[in-house]
Amino acid sequence: MARTSIAISNQTVLLESPRKFYLDGEQQIRDPRGMNARRLDVDVVFVATYRTLIERFQNVFRNMRIAIVGAQGTPVPSIIAASSIGLSKKEKETGVLFVDFGAISTVIAVYQDGVLQQLKQFPFGSHTLTEDLALSLKITPEEAEDLKINSFGEEEPKKQKKAAKKAASRSVVQRFIEKKFDEYVDEYGMDAFAKAVRKDMKIMGGVLSGGGSLLPQSTDWFKGALGLPCKAAKDDLKIFENSGDGAKFFASAGVAYTAYKQTSHAGFWKKFKGLFKNFSN
Repeated sequence: MARTSIAISNQTVLLESPRKFYLDGEQQIRDPRGMNARRLDVDVVFVATYRTLIERFQNVFRNMRIAIVGAQGTPVPSIIAASSIGLSKKEKETGVLFVDFGAISTVIAVYQDGVLQQLKQFPFGSHTLTEDLALSLKITPEEAEDLKINSFGEEEPKKQKKAAKKAASRSVVQRFIEKKFDEYVDEYGMDAFAKAVRKDMKIMGGVLSGGGSLLPQSTDWFKGALGLPCKAAKDDLKIFENSGDGAKFFASAGVAYTAYKQTSHAGFWKKFKGLFKNFSN
């Protein structure tokens, strides 16, 4: 029924993730295979997008003679691809909020019992904060991005005297960015979403990926927004030489990893690992 409703609304399903199974409307189980029942119900998470958008992407790749990873040529959602790199099986099992802090959006995937439980997108990201800073100071976005990064970066010891002279401007920028982040969290209900998840499920913490997560203070921001301890995602597959810079490529690497798992072609994965090592240097 849900599948039919999505089709009618001119959307394409990118992912179908079963969350829970029920036998005879009562007994809740994780895997119904091998069990007997008169009735089987399933609670499914659907991730969908507009069909016309997918068709445009498919046409681009077809014209380039490049196959698209996924069933029937359907792309892999970026948050799902990133989680295949940035989350361990143990984290997905125990319960975690996986956050992709991107440029213009922030996506949170809730994992528990080894499967996707919920997914929510919020229309702001690290570049949104950059644009706000640029408008406030009447400077270009490029200048605002440099200022944002330098204001949250660590100063080298030999530059401490110069840094002291700029401490006021650094603190002003920091307070502005943190205030805007908190405003977006409140405006789009990220804190309310996380609170509802914590009430319904046992969640151990948050794991951050995406370019925005490279800002040193981002873990503290999301700790306050989610009400959970947070940490940066780790590159356990050892894809990137510079692991501190790899978080912004997790989604791209995750798509390549998904393709590798579907094809099981060792040479394919070796080439892609070499490619991403070059990206992160």
